[in-house]
Amino acid sequence: KMRGSRSVAGLAAWTLSLDLVSSSSRHRGSLMIHRLYSERHLYLDINLLTSELSTAVADALERAIQHAVEVSPYGVQETPAFFTAQAG
Repeated sequence: KMRGSRSVAGLAAWTLSLDLVSSSSRHRGSLMIHRLYSERHLYLDINLLTSELSTAVADALERAIQHAVEVSPYGVQETPAFFTAQAG
């Protein structure tokens, strides 16, 4: 989705919002890109940005989420009040 003129910190800018959908069809949020209006050209392959980049970022988020979640070996009722810290 591309939005027209908008203000970023009081300056005119455009915004591009990409839905992040992974290869497994899970929606992982959105990526917002802001750019101030400028006389300089912006050479960009919009097809690469909308198809490849958004999927690659969503897949990377899925991998990061998988490794960030740890499941307690205890059930909810049997969870001890404190866990012992372990290194490595």
